[in-house]
Amino acid sequence: MATRAKQRNGRQRDEERASSLGHQEVPCYRCGEWFRVGENALTAMCPHCYRGVDIGDVVVKKRQKIGTIKTCGSLFVLPKGRLVATELTVGAGARIEGRFTGLLVSRGLVEVMPGAIVQGEIRASRLVVHRGGVIENCRVETKGARA
Repeated sequence: MATRAKQRNGRQRDEERASSLGHQEVPCYRCGEWFRVGENALTAMCPHCYRGVDIGDVVVKKRQKIGTIKTCGSLFVLPKGRLVATELTVGAGARIEGRFTGLLVSRGLVEVMPGAIVQGEIRASRLVVHRGGVIENCRVETKGARA
């Protein structure tokens, strides 16, 4: 009997491991709840608020000007990237190595890397400005801020 229970528990662990492969957890930018999607999914329906959401990451390698973008993914502004955005909402956080101007709303961590310049407004759950990162003429609002 004990071996059957061990076999069943082992099979259950294997099934859980197999079901988690090829999936990722993302936060909905509309309701804030986390849910599981396929690894290569670009859009999905949130099972909590039943609204369609974009999941892809926003990667900026050169100069770009955009209006409003909302995604459950992340924002990456690479060192030579320059992004001007009316409003950019990301669910999984942002890493800025180049320049960002505009409104950035993030449910995750926003990192301003050395050499990066941010102007405008940041609303994030957490903000880290690394030594050499610059925030100028910027309104910053964080949830659970610590001194």
